[in-house]
Amino acid sequence: MGGYGSGWRRARTDVVEHCLVLSIADLVRQNVIVPGALQRGVLAWSRAGKEPHAQVTYEVDLRTEKHATIDLRYRIDNQSEGTHVWFSYTVPQYGGRRWWFSCPLTGSRTGKLYLPPGQSRFASRRAYDLAYSSSRKSRSKSKIWDVTLRHIAKMRERNRSRKPI
Repeated sequence: MGGYGSGWRRARTDVVEHCLVLSIADLVRQNVIVPGALQRGVLAWSRAGKEPHAQVTYEVDLRTEKHATIDLRYRIDNQSEGTHVWFSYTVPQYGGRRWWFSCPLTGSRTGKLYLPPGQSRFASRRAYDLAYSSSRKSRSKSKIWDVTLRHIAKMRERNRSRKPI
């Protein structure tokens, strides 16, 4: 009793960093979300500036705020897939609108939708029980040095990728 492998272990969950991420903030920034308009286009994800490894065709219908939606069409393992997502919005105290997705699986309001490897629908982080890779790292004193070195390496990489003015 009490040997290796005994006892309860939590199932290993996927991490956000391995998923395709659809962000409401990015859609607003790219002028995809325009109240009163019907927009169509393609969103693409690429790794390290290479050719896109994933593409999603979208149709955003904001002609009526009551029935605001985005339809996503994509292919996974040579099968056509689609997700229909409702939008909602809140009105901050300083004015304007803050848009939200309504998760297709839970119905909860969220700012990002994720498509984890092996899944076929975009949904919220909570729907897929996704974690952040940083939450899995140990914070012991021996690991703090590793975290610091990773942070420095990321900063150097960002500085290299910036274009001079």
